[in-house]
Amino acid sequence: MAVLSDPRLLLDVPLFRGLTEGEMALVNERLHVKQFPSGANVIMVETPGEVVYIILSGTVKIKVDQTDGSEVIIAMLGVGELVGELSVLDSAGRSADVITQEDSVLAWLDRPSFDALLDTSPTLTHNLLRLLTRRVRLSTEQIQALCTLDVYGKVARQLLVFCDQYGEKAEAGLR
Repeated sequence: MAVLSDPRLLLDVPLFRGLTEGEMALVNERLHVKQFPSGANVIMVETPGEVVYIILSGTVKIKVDQTDGSEVIIAMLGVGELVGELSVLDSAGRSADVITQEDSVLAWLDRPSFDALLDTSPTLTHNLLRLLTRRVRLSTEQIQALCTLDVYGKVARQLLVFCDQYGEKAEAGLR
């Protein structure tokens, strides 16, 4: 049963860009949607990875708790981003916690559906490779920044990353 009345709404999601109407209909048949309140645990570290999520609205924090009680924030992700794909792809346990930062709506695909879509849609597979490549590049830049910048430089760099990812065009530039 189709989840969205118009599956073309998913074309704004980078994972689904360029899919044919038939491919979008197939995605929509396999897709599920769930609303999460702010502060909800979507994924818990080391649990089996059976589902991949697509953020339709809201933001999530990806974090790892440390033995001293502190947490390391791996990423903040927003609309259109993919979450949980690594565990679905490699069948390993989840590597981090994912927590909603505001009321959020997430679409999800189970492992068999995601695998079937990847097997039948080269466009989807290429889009996934582009998304993963972008994340590796961002991780490399972040590692370099953590090793070379002072606190002010790290904060400035992170603000620029957020602006690049989520900024809205305004008269004076990006907001």
